[in-house]
Amino acid sequence: MSDYSLNLVSKAVSLVSGFAVSIIVARYLGVVLRGDYAYVTQVAGLVAIFLGFGLNYGFPYFFKHRLGKSTFEVFMRIFLIQFAAYVVLSFGVFALVNSELVRATVVLVAPAVLYQQLEGSMAVYNIRLKIWANIGMSIFRVVAFVGALSLFPRGLIWPVVLTALAWLVPFFVYLVAARRMVFIPVNLVHAPAIFRYSWLPMLSALLVVLNYNVDTVLLKWLGTPDDLGHYAVAAGLIVYLWVIADAIKEVLVSRVARSSDPRLVVGPLKIAVAATLVCALFLAAVGRPLISLAFGPAYSPSYPLLLILSLGAIGMIYFKILGVVMLADGRSRLYFVSLAAAVMINVVVNLFAIPRFGAAGAAWTTVLSYSVTAVVFSVHFCRISGVRARNLFVVRRADLAQFRSRIGR
Repeated sequence: MSDYSLNLVSKAVSLVSGFAVSIIVARYLGVVLRGDYAYVTQVAGLVAIFLGFGLNYGFPYFFKHRLGKSTFEVFMRIFLIQFAAYVVLSFGVFALVNSELVRATVVLVAPAVLYQQLEGSMAVYNIRLKIWANIGMSIFRVVAFVGALSLFPRGLIWPVVLTALAWLVPFFVYLVAARRMVFIPVNLVHAPAIFRYSWLPMLSALLVVLNYNVDTVLLKWLGTPDDLGHYAVAAGLIVYLWVIADAIKEVLVSRVARSSDPRLVVGPLKIAVAATLVCALFLAAVGRPLISLAFGPAYSPSYPLLLILSLGAIGMIYFKILGVVMLADGRSRLYFVSLAAAVMINVVVNLFAIPRFGAAGAAWTTVLSYSVTAVVFSVHFCRISGVRARNLFVVRRADLAQFRSRIGR
C-alpha cells in the first residue's frame, strides 16, 4: 500500500475514532464543560508550541541540508530532555495552583510538547511509522474514552488525563520501533544550531495555531459559556473537512523535503480542494440531524456555526498545502509575516464581533482570516513556481491521472 493510501486509511480511522470520542465527551461533560475542555486543550496546544521551541519545524531543513539520517536521533535526544523537564515543572504548577482550568492545562502540556515534536519530525523521517502510530493512538482513544468515562463521575479532569495518555502513544510506538534508547548517549553538539534555526518557525507555528484557536480562547472570555460549548462542537466537526487535505499534506512534507520542484503539490492540492467541497456539501445536508442525534438537542445551535465555518475550510486547504512548500524552501519569514497579519485580523475583528454577535461573529471572523492566508499563499506560490493562478483551482483529467499514479506508488 502506498504512503498516500495508507495515510488515507489512517485519516479514516482517525475520523471515525475522533467523531466517536467527541460524541462521548460532549454527552459526558454537557455544553458548558465541553466548552471548557475545548479551551483547555487549545491553550495547552499553544503553550506546547512555545515550550517546544519549534524544533520539529526545523527538522525538515536539518534532514535535507545538514544531518541526513542521523537527524532523528539528534532531535530525539533534545525532545526527551525537554519532556522530562516539563513533566517536573508541571508537577510543581499542579501542586501550587488551585484553579481547575490551570491544572487541566498543565496535565496536557508536557505530552502535547512531545506529541507535536514527534508528529512533525516523523512526517519527514519515517512517514509510514508515523501513520501506524497515529492509527494506534486513534484506537487507544476510543477504547480508553469508552471504558473510562463510563466509570468516572462527570468532571473536566478525566477527559484531560485520557487525552494526555493518548498523546503519549506515538512516542511508545517510535521507541519500540527504534529498538534501542535513542537518547543514550546524550550528545547536544548540534543543539545550538537547531535552536537558532527553529525560533522563527516556532513563532510561525504559534501563529498558525492562534489562527485556528484564538476564536475559542476569546469566546471563553468575551462570549457566554453556551456560546463556547456550541462553537466547540461546530469547530470540532469542521476539522473533519480537512482530513483528506491533511493526509495529502503529511505525505507531501516528506516528498517536498526531498525535491526541488514545488509544482508537485499542484495536483494533490486541487484534489484536496475538490474532495473538501464535496464533504462540505454533505455536512451541510446532514449536519442538523447529525448534531441533534449524535451530540444531543442541547447542541443544535452548533449547526448554523458549522455552515459558516465550512466556508472557510477551502481557504485553509490552500494554507495547509502551499505552506509545506514555503517552509521546505526556507521561506519562513514570508510565512511568518502572512500569518501575523491573519492573526491580527482575527484578534481585532473578534474583539468587536464576539460581544455583538457571539459565536456567529467568531465564526465569520475565522472565515475572513482563513481567506486572507489562502490568497497570500496562493499569490506567492504562483510567483515562485510559474504556475498560473487558474491552474490552482480547476481540476483536470490530467490531475486525476497524476494523483492516481501517486496513490499507487
